Amino acid sequence: MKSLLFLRHAKSSWSSPGLDDHDRPLNGRGRAAAATMGQYIAQNGLMPDLILCSTAKRARETLERASGAWSRIPPVHVEGGLYSFSGGAGYLDLIRQTDGGIGALMLIGHNPTIEILVDQLMGDGETEAVEKLAHKYPTAALAVLEFDIEAWHQVEPGGGTLTHFILPRELTS
Repeated sequence: MKSLLFLRHAKSSWSSPGLDDHDRPLNGRGRAAAATMGQYIAQNGLMPDLILCSTAKRARETLERASGAWSRIPPVHVEGGLYSFSGGAGYLDLIRQTDGGIGALMLIGHNPTIEILVDQLMGDGETEAVEKLAHKYPTAALAVLEFDIEAWHQVEPGGGTLTHFILPRELTS
């Protein structure tokens, strides 16, 4: 069994209009949401064995804030290919290249790519999670897909079961 966690970067700041998109940091709400999601991950036994994180500042800062609640930080690979707004092919390539000894893999990246890929990989899932996912994939949201496979190269469209789709606002209200 393999677990694939997709964490969309938290809310970014638009206070510096001339700043390159890649260099935008999180805003206050984003920093708080990332920390909240990190606590949720730790408290619910969803700790990854490996994290692949986009090179974008807002994604790296999301990881930094989320991991503040963790007792250990797993290995992190910052991947330029995750700063992509494609249909998910680059993300899927990275997933399939992951070492088979990794049981839980987290990707921290961007929409619409994450939303498209989760939708492609999900075959079925927990009803409430599937319904929420159908509406929107907001910033700092976390989707968890489970795959009944032995190696990451076996990940196929429709092969995953959506077990969690958590929004930060659900945890702070």
